Amino acid sequence: MPDPGKSGRAEESAHVPDEHGSGVGRALEERLRITGPADAARLLPPGLPELFDTAQLAEAAAIERRLAQQMTYCLRALGVLDTTGKRGNAIVYRRTDAT
Repeated sequence: MPDPGKSGRAEESAHVPDEHGSGVGRALEERLRITGPADAARLLPPGLPELFDTAQLAEAAAIERRLAQQMTYCLRALGVLDTTGKRGNAIVYRRTDAT
């Protein structure tokens, strides 16, 4: 019988790359309290170009692209990112002036 306190989804954890950069390294065990858009903006890695897509974000942050897509969705909802158009099929983002 399923646990009523759990959804059917498996829990996900963030991973940091191992020494070989495979992305299947140790689990990230740090917690970060986000109380507003400015805190969320600090999740963006340094060195991102002014205009970037989720592939560039994933590479710069050493995360999987799916996680970068989820991240940009949340950061857009918080007003941290805006879309500026498309590059091929990829949506192009920029930081807002609010951050």
